[in-house]
Amino acid sequence: MSYVFGMSFVYRKYRSDSTIRIYADNNLVDELSLGDDINLKTIQYDKKLIFSEGMGKINGENDPGENYCRVLITPEKLFLFEIDEKCLTNSIRLEFDVDQNNYTNGFMSKFSYIRFYSIFLFPDCFLQESSWRRLNHLRSYKQKKMPQWMWPTTLLFSDVTFNNSAYQCTHDIVYGNTLSGKFTMNIPLTKKHKIIQLGKERHGRAYLSPNPARILSVFNSINTNT
Repeated sequence: MSYVFGMSFVYRKYRSDSTIRIYADNNLVDELSLGDDINLKTIQYDKKLIFSEGMGKINGENDPGENYCRVLITPEKLFLFEIDEKCLTNSIRLEFDVDQNNYTNGFMSKFSYIRFYSIFLFPDCFLQESSWRRLNHLRSYKQKKMPQWMWPTTLLFSDVTFNNSAYQCTHDIVYGNTLSGKFTMNIPLTKKHKIIQLGKERHGRAYLSPNPARILSVFNSINTNT
């Protein structure tokens, strides 16, 4: 079986291109050369697209109605990689060279950086809308706060390791933090319910995050193949 590894992030270029290498275990999956800025964009989310119902409700219950503005804010690029299950036994490793800046005499005002908005891993059958729909019952939860485990997107800083102590951030979630420099991020892989997933082993019930399916929809990457 094949899996799809996906990333979306904001990127700010300074002076020269940056690179990201993606490894599954020790197998090179791809190398990205980032030559232009990647910005956020705001998309009017058509109600005909997957999981448009309930947008804006924290627990995914009750459509807010026809007059509700369904908007998705996402980086303007989405990167998808097909990886054979045989290469997903230990970890996914990301090697970053995002190291351009104007550091002079102890001062720095400009630098290149990335800021992740989504990282996910799922079986390639989830490139079909029907697979997401079969898990629709896992979108509903009664808690006031967001559950700690939202499949397939939850990735905590405590899950990952960096080869540079400067990136041992204390924030709970990887997303939204500014990362810059030359460093490696190692994401462990675990298996639950026979599905390989990102991060350390989690206990308790998993809830479904609809965001990857929505992102796939706006990039016309659902109901297709990598």
